[in-house]
Amino acid sequence: MNIAPISSLSADTGVAFAEDAPADFTATGENDEQNYEAANAEVQRLQEKASELERSNYRLRVENLTLRTRLDRLKSSRSFERKLLLALGLALWLFFLLSVRLLGLHFG
Repeated sequence: MNIAPISSLSADTGVAFAEDAPADFTATGENDEQNYEAANAEVQRLQEKASELERSNYRLRVENLTLRTRLDRLKSSRSFERKLLLALGLALWLFFLLSVRLLGLHFG
């Protein structure tokens, strides 16, 4: 069984070498300040976006409530109109039957 020396291993093997290791993030310096400013700017941008979405959400909820109220009013109005038409139709039918009976009209 032949075992290859460590120096001959390639990056394909999944073995990480010291020179391939990620940089030490505990070091302080100019990059830390730039990273902090960039992260701070990103947090501020996300907070502004979140508050914009909250305003939009509130506006849409108010609009939704307004539309639901209008729909309920329309349904109620239509229901009343149907009941009124039904009552008038029934009254006309009864009037017709009563007039035929009282006048003694026979059809046919």
